[in-house]
Amino acid sequence: MKDEETRKLTNFFSTEPGTVAEGDLQTSSTQQDGAESPPIIETLDECDSNASPAVKKPRLAFDPMDIGRFVRKSSSLHAPLTEEERFKALTDCWKPDEHYQFPKVLESTRTRAFQHHYLVKWPWLAYSEMHGGGAFCKYCVLFARETSDQRGPNFLGVLVAKPLNKYKKALDILKNHERCQYHCEAKGKAEKFLDWYNDKVGHDLRNRLLAAREEQVKKNRQGLVPIIRTILLCGKQNIPLRGHRDDGSLSAVDGNNNDGNFRALLRYRLDAGDRLLEEHLNSAKKNATYVSHTFQNEIISTIGKIIRRRIVAEVKVAKFFAVLADESRDVGKTDQLTVCLRYVGGEDNQHVVKEVFLKFSDVEEKTGSGLARSILGVLQEEGLDIRNLRGQGYDGCSAMRGSNKGAQAEIKAVVPQALYFHCASHCLNLALVHSSELAAIRLVAGSVANVCAFFSNSSKRTRILQDQIERSNSSNSRKKRLKTLCMTRWVESHQAFIAFKELLIPIVQSLLELEQEVGETGARSYELLSAICKCQFVTSLFIIESFSSLFLPLSVKLQAKELDIFAALDLVDNVLLVLRRRREAAIDGFQQILAEVTEVCDSLEIDIRMPRICERQLNRENHPADSSEEYFRVTSYIPYLDSLIDGFISLFADARQGALKVQCLIPKFAVRSSVTDLHPAIEFYESDLSCSVNVAKAEFERWRAKWMEVPQNGVPASAIDALNHCPAADFPKINILLRILATYPVTTASAERTFSSLRLLKTYLRSVMGEARLNGLASMSILRGIDVDPEEVIDSLASNARKLDFVL
Repeated sequence: MKDEETRKLTNFFSTEPGTVAEGDLQTSSTQQDGAESPPIIETLDECDSNASPAVKKPRLAFDPMDIGRFVRKSSSLHAPLTEEERFKALTDCWKPDEHYQFPKVLESTRTRAFQHHYLVKWPWLAYSEMHGGGAFCKYCVLFARETSDQRGPNFLGVLVAKPLNKYKKALDILKNHERCQYHCEAKGKAEKFLDWYNDKVGHDLRNRLLAAREEQVKKNRQGLVPIIRTILLCGKQNIPLRGHRDDGSLSAVDGNNNDGNFRALLRYRLDAGDRLLEEHLNSAKKNATYVSHTFQNEIISTIGKIIRRRIVAEVKVAKFFAVLADESRDVGKTDQLTVCLRYVGGEDNQHVVKEVFLKFSDVEEKTGSGLARSILGVLQEEGLDIRNLRGQGYDGCSAMRGSNKGAQAEIKAVVPQALYFHCASHCLNLALVHSSELAAIRLVAGSVANVCAFFSNSSKRTRILQDQIERSNSSNSRKKRLKTLCMTRWVESHQAFIAFKELLIPIVQSLLELEQEVGETGARSYELLSAICKCQFVTSLFIIESFSSLFLPLSVKLQAKELDIFAALDLVDNVLLVLRRRREAAIDGFQQILAEVTEVCDSLEIDIRMPRICERQLNRENHPADSSEEYFRVTSYIPYLDSLIDGFISLFADARQGALKVQCLIPKFAVRSSVTDLHPAIEFYESDLSCSVNVAKAEFERWRAKWMEVPQNGVPASAIDALNHCPAADFPKINILLRILATYPVTTASAERTFSSLRLLKTYLRSVMGEARLNGLASMSILRGIDVDPEEVIDSLASNARKLDFVL
């Protein structure tokens, strides 16, 4: 018996030295640990009879996932492979490691071996220790047809039915095989099989064991979506959410108690057939329905954070940004600081300037240093790098614009490149306010405000005025009602004078009718008639209206978000040019105004005459004149015009000085500029450019040459327009400077608008509100164009411990 055990077939073969690797004589070390099937002993009967004698092996234990095990099974002469076997062969096929010693094959007078890098270069290649050792194509072994592309019964051989074990022309064979049609077909079948099998198998073992939990998580999330959508609706539409008492079950309705719009809208969803919400409320515990005011605050705060994260992400992509800030007191007597950001968004050739609201912040200290700390604190809290701050836009109060201890000076001490720009709309308003210091102009503004307040405070007076407007010859005018004179709403201020001038005759007729009444109304009407039925008032009103018509479009355009500092100054220069031309033609210009005044005064039976002139006059202008026309021109028209010109020049001087340093980058000015004009900007923004002065100057020369031959009407005149014609690949340094220039703030109109939303959010009915809730509601209301996915809100909420599971 012992002799029979020792007389094995392999004992009759002797291995040739140097032709078989040492590792081949050992039991395969690559067999997977924990494999269910025992090692299979292969005999020489399974070896390819055509293989070189040098690669014939004695009986060995081969790896269970050796690709050679699937060669004969994939043939039609054998049992077909199971789906699981094909999947394992594709994904878990045995692969020698980098230290594996491939057996050498004697070819002619040289020995060659399979190379490991073949497996890296061709992922479909697999090495087999079986069939005499050699390489197979996994795809073709498992999925290829039995014949090749050629005509006739040409059965597939090397790499499919037989291993590749001749390596002299291995590279050519592998390349040709990769291109052949049957390989491409097999590859396509393999990819489709993997997709199908993965879909069929689905989740891994852990998820299959937790399928019930996954289903519960899905239901929990579905139940929370209607609640979040209801809060989003209320937030975007500025609908108050809470009521007097908003706790308890939704089904417990108290007719005497208003529990708020939020809970009412949830009931409306239930009545409309929202099954997901109904199932959630019926199945959840009383302390896990998530309709309480506490969880409502969490959802609102989370939505606000998501919106701010998106804004901050856009700012980080743009890199450079400017801050717009203003301060106001809300109805709850809390000083609120609003912070907005200005930056360049969009992609190449489609850049746009964006001004977006960031958040409100309670202000405890209204000094320059206190406001600066609040602004920087908001920026750092939201994850913005203040080193990329390149502009500051505030109004003209001393706490903000002070050059020594103002907020802008405190911030510039931290970030020297953060230039301060006085709001252009405030500058325009200040120019008009300064011009109103003339006695004649000031009295007109006061009388207009008093008349507007007199009519607006009584519905009866308003109805009488409307009747007079309809019966008046001026009913053809587009103005059908008075506008209140508001000094903080710049556009309405201009519109108020225009409307008052057009409706002057119906106003006087209404006051004459109201003067007949007994009591305060009659007395007040008499006072107002005495003020406005004077030649001095009518003349000054028509003078103001002639300039308000000029300033109205300017005031509207200055509040545009996409406007840059150069375009704004261009608009201001156009108006200033008109003012100077009117000053040069003051005689002719005032004659046209006086002609209109004469027509209206004749209708109202007002005499046009100049006041009495005395030797010593303290309370009004006392210029000697030969006619009433000359008097009113010298005392009202020319001084008002001169005051406006001086105001435009002085108030816009700072913005003009800051723009002059870098305006040579704008193609409109670049063609008339020299390289030395750019030197101050290069030095100031040296840290942003990260290059030598000569490199930046050379790039500017190419930039200027690009526009030298372009017609003047086709040359960009603004920073954002120039940026859209400045590829970063061609002009990297100019592109950086233009981005910074487009970031310069023009007005704080965006910040002012947020206070309008604040007055809708915090009213006398809901004057107490936490900062997190306020910012969440403000973000939804002001930035209603940003869509928030409820699933994203749920993911954020799930980061904290909850009574219900919302994630696996």
